[in-house]
Amino acid sequence: MGNFNIDTIFQQYLWPFFAFGFIGVLLYGITRNFKALSGSDGESRKEGLIDLAWLIGYALAAIGVITAVVAAIRAFKPSLS
Repeated sequence: MGNFNIDTIFQQYLWPFFAFGFIGVLLYGITRNFKALSGSDGESRKEGLIDLAWLIGYALAAIGVITAVVAAIRAFKPSLS
């Protein structure tokens, strides 16, 4: 199976995945709330910004959970690092 190093996997595969995921969620939130953010639909811009903040918060929470799981794996399986 080879040499399994969780740090290498995390740096080479998971961080780029997190970065693209975060950018994707940010772009999705901007496009979904574009009318509210620009104020062209009669709604306040504040509502669009709040929706965008929720999406960013969910993305950061998901990244935090995955990071905590990887840290727990490294703590209980020191042979993996």
